Order: sequence, then structure tokens, then C-alpha cells
Amino acid sequence: MLRYLIIRLLWLVPTLLLVTMVTFGLSSSSLAEKTSTGCYDINNPAVTAKLYYTCLQKEREKLELDKPAFFLSIHPLSEPDSLYLFPDPTQVKTVRRLCWEYGNWPLIETFRQEVLRFVDLQERVWSQISSPDPTTRFSFQKMRVQALGLLSSDRPESIIIGMARLDTLTQPDSLRELRNGFESLKRTWTAVQEHPARWRTFVPWVTFHGFDNRYFDWLEALLFRFDLGKNQDKGNAIDGIKNLLPVTMMFTGLGILFALLFSIPLAIWSVTNVGKKRERAFGIGLFVLDSIPAFWMALLLWMALANPDHQITLFPGSYEPNAPFWGRIHSMILPLFAYTYGSLAFLTRTLRGSLLEIQREPYIKTAIALGYSPRQILWRHSLRPALLPLITVIGTVFPAMVGGSVILEKIFIIHGLGETILKATMNNDPNIILAVFTLSGLLTLVGYFVSDLLYTWADPRIRFQQDHHKA
Repeated sequence: MLRYLIIRLLWLVPTLLLVTMVTFGLSSSSLAEKTSTGCYDINNPAVTAKLYYTCLQKEREKLELDKPAFFLSIHPLSEPDSLYLFPDPTQVKTVRRLCWEYGNWPLIETFRQEVLRFVDLQERVWSQISSPDPTTRFSFQKMRVQALGLLSSDRPESIIIGMARLDTLTQPDSLRELRNGFESLKRTWTAVQEHPARWRTFVPWVTFHGFDNRYFDWLEALLFRFDLGKNQDKGNAIDGIKNLLPVTMMFTGLGILFALLFSIPLAIWSVTNVGKKRERAFGIGLFVLDSIPAFWMALLLWMALANPDHQITLFPGSYEPNAPFWGRIHSMILPLFAYTYGSLAFLTRTLRGSLLEIQREPYIKTAIALGYSPRQILWRHSLRPALLPLITVIGTVFPAMVGGSVILEKIFIIHGLGETILKATMNNDPNIILAVFTLSGLLTLVGYFVSDLLYTWADPRIRFQQDHHKA
């Protein structure tokens, strides 16, 4: 048994690392999309491409996106190993699409650089025109849109159409300098089309980045400084949740505790009254409660008993943490009922079914034949093995304390972690989400470890099978 527990504890470390790597990868992808939100509008003719991409680069450095995400990256041989350095996320999609179509990254990068040079040339020529007429202004604006579109077009067909339009726009003799620039751009695009190497897209390639990556920096900050990154308010992400976590843990923990405490006697009463009318009515009531969504029940409770528009309100419409003791307890009644009733109904029905199934076991029939009373059989031989479904639920208690219920906290105006998660999701604040997922993953593993310990207490056969396996 001790060896089994030690092995389970050792497995917690790589499992938690895997959870953090998955959540970090997901948050990194959403974080990269935020770089363009704080910069200028590239479609504004007054904003040069150089100014726009300089702003993007500064935003990426501010968000620490100028390093690879992990220790290594797996990609097709046709793709470069430096896509994380691209300032614009839309260009990453374009490059990947072109690499898939043609497979020759050096020529594709040459084409990209020619596009940037042409945009810079177009902006320089435009700045030299002192008083452009409306036709010239429209022509240059359209030329700029078509050139920038080449960097974000993810289909070769769109690039071909854009090149054809640029060919037409640079035809006038007054734009000879732009025409020369376009001819150079056209030659690079022709080289991309005429020298494909699609076989590279089917060759997997692994690039090792070493320890200079964002995940290692994040993990090092977590282990040595307990720093999970900055939130949108420029503070530590862990500070954004540690003050709200106790409120969520209190409501979720009390809800699950009440459900566990009341489900056991209710299930026992139901088993001892099987077949009676009141037990059938009780079973129907449990089924109805188990079927009602928690958010709908919370809305019904709030509208019926706590609506400030009614003349008589039996309960406060929101949780009041600063009220006196009994006032705070009074404001907790409706939220706790909304947190508890669904789990209570589910656990009672689950434990009832488990008890009824155990009553048909051979050792229970043997105990009846030996003359044990129904009370002795229930408490001494039936209850502990029947608790296994409840113990399974205990493994989910710890992460539930972190996540809480976003909708219930919104309805009863509980300033807890659920509200923070909702705001972080709506505002695309990945560091808060990453902190919550990391803490939730840790508590999930702890919960399952506790469940394993309780399994061996509830059913000795599980411990015997483990010891027999060790022998």
C-alpha cells in the first residue's frame, strides 16, 4: 500500500507539468492575438507600415512573446523555426498556408520582404506628391490596400488576384519607380510558383530551443517567486485571485459539505422505506430536483424570494460580506441552497442505488442468514462499500472550489473567483485563466489522491487487490 501511494505521489509531478504545458500553450495562442489590439490601424493611410510593425514588435516584447513557447517545436520541414518572431499573427497563418502550398520557405520569405519593400516605396513616393488629385489619392490608397493584402492573404489565388491589380495600378508612366519595384516583386512571386518543394511539408522536423523559452521562464517564476505573470491591471495574476478564492471556496465547499452530510441519511431512509408511497414520492422529488439546472433554480429563488421590486422580500438579493454575523448568514441561505440542491439530489439517488445493489450481494444474504438485524447489516456491512460513488465525487470537490459557479455568482452578486474567470475570458486575460487552470489542475490531482486513500478505507477488497498485486 505504501509503495502504491509513493508511486501516485511521484506521478503527480509529471501530470501537473503536462497540465501546465497544455494550459500555457492555449493561453499563449490567445495572448499572441492581443498584440494588434494596442497598436495603430494599419488601414489608416496616415499610419506607415514601419510604424505599425514597430508598434507590434514593442507589444510582443511587452507581452514577452519574442521567445519560443516551449523547449522544442515540431513543425514541417517547409516551415521556418522562427515563426514566433513574426509580429503580426495573421502573417503567421499566411506563411504557413504558403509553405503548405509551395514548401520553399526561403523563396517565400524573399517574396515577403519584397512586399514590405514595395509598401515602403509606395509610402515614400506618396509622401513626395505635394498636391495629389482625387484620382491619384484613390489609386495610391487602393495600391496600399492591395500590397498589404499580399501579407495577409492565406490563399495563392488571392495573391494572384492582388498581383494582377497591382500590375494595373502601376502602369502609368508617372509611376515608373513603383513599376520597377513591382517588377522585382513579380519576379519573386514567379520564383515561388516555379520552384515548389511540397515534399518538405510531409517531412516532420524538430527544432530544439533550449531553456530560453517562455514556458521555462514562467515555470521558474512560479516555483521561485510564486509569480504567474501579469494581468491586465499590471499586477501579479495570483494577486487577482487569492483575495477572491476564499469566497468561492466557502460557498462551493459548504454546498458540497451539506450535500454529503444530508445525502447519507436521506439515502438510508429511502432504502429502509423502499416500496412505500412516501418513498416513491420522495424519489420523484429527487428526480425533479436533479433535473433542474442550477442557474434556473437560482433565478426562480431570486425572483420569488429576493426580488427588490416586490413589497416583501424574505432574503437579500445579494451576498453581503460586510453585514453583521446573522445578516451575513441570512444573505448566504439562497446561494447555498442553489449550490447544494443539485448535488444533494444526485448524491442521494446515487447512494440509494448503490445501497440497493449491495443488498443483493452474497455476503449480505449470509449476514441475514446468520441472524443480523437489518440495522446491523446496513451500518456494518452495507454502508461503507456503498460510499464508493460518493468518494468518487470527492475527487471533484477540490477543483470545484476553484472554479465555483460563474452564473450563480453573477445572479447573487458574489464577488468570487467565478466572476473573475468570466471577466478574464471576456477581456482575453490569459494569465488569469492560466493561474486558475494551474491551481485547478493541482487540486484535481490532490482530490484524486485523497479519493484513492478513501477507497481503501471504504472497501477492504481494494486494499487486498493492491497488496496481492505487489506480492
